[in-house]
Amino acid sequence: MPVAQHSTAAAVSWPVQSGPVPPLVPYYSPRPETGFGAVAGQSAEQLTSLVRAEETGSYVLTGPAGTGKTQLAVAYARSLWQSQDIELLVWIGGSSRAALLTGYAQAYHDTSRATGG
Repeated sequence: MPVAQHSTAAAVSWPVQSGPVPPLVPYYSPRPETGFGAVAGQSAEQLTSLVRAEETGSYVLTGPAGTGKTQLAVAYARSLWQSQDIELLVWIGGSSRAALLTGYAQAYHDTSRATGG
């Protein structure tokens, strides 16, 4: 599936992904209570989302460091992207206020270059 990334091209097409989604760690273990299920023969990168398309949106994950919040978000983002149920995937690292603002500006730039953006 083509992924629109930052480039010097004049236009990109939908669906658009802005920002690099980190890889899942090799030891990631999908759990049904998190909204993901493993299907026989699938790798951790090919999780099947148990979250229905109409439930997609913004979610806040909270908890202490090292509890798997980022990996859960990565699994969610990757499964939605692979299902082709979404047209826009924006991944922004939250390391600082500047990183957030830059990420939003990049997402605006990426989508405004897309046909019909």
